[in-house]
Amino acid sequence: MSTPGQRKAGIASNTGGDLYDTPQEISLALIARENFSGPIWEPAAGAGMLATAFRDWGYVVIEGDITERPGRTKPLHLVEDFLAVRAEAASARGRSLITNPPFSLLTQFMAHAARFDLDKWALLIPLTALAGKARASTIYKRHPPTRVWVLADRIKFRRVGYEGKLSPLGTHAWAVWHRDVPKFTTMEWIT
Repeated sequence: MSTPGQRKAGIASNTGGDLYDTPQEISLALIARENFSGPIWEPAAGAGMLATAFRDWGYVVIEGDITERPGRTKPLHLVEDFLAVRAEAASARGRSLITNPPFSLLTQFMAHAARFDLDKWALLIPLTALAGKARASTIYKRHPPTRVWVLADRIKFRRVGYEGKLSPLGTHAWAVWHRDVPKFTTMEWIT
């Protein structure tokens, strides 16, 4: 059975084809530069690598995903479609949201997170996601990110189930939003 988020992306069933867990060093780069109020909600937790990095630094993390994923060492707190979570239910999940969303649903994740009463939220995005008329005229016009942390090195993601050679998949950044809409967005590089 497909969920609303899967139907929007044209995915008939949850195959894990857009499941790339966040390498620890990418999470640590964000932890070193941003402070978050807790608990933190991770709505696309995958195998839990991002959540584990934050938990190791003392954060309380509520992990959710559309389904239990391979490679998890403990069950999810929430099995749910992030795009179907209502604003009034989101407040019980955390004060901050941090995720590496499925890139096929990136625009929907950005718009949906902005609807919640969060102190701060951060999404790992392909750098090309800063462009595009649709995002520029909707998401970025209404609520641009406060900061963009560009990762100078390309990420070598490992897709769940893939055992071959790792290759970088383009350039990425952490886009960080605050509840208050900034007057301008700052951009810095993580080298």
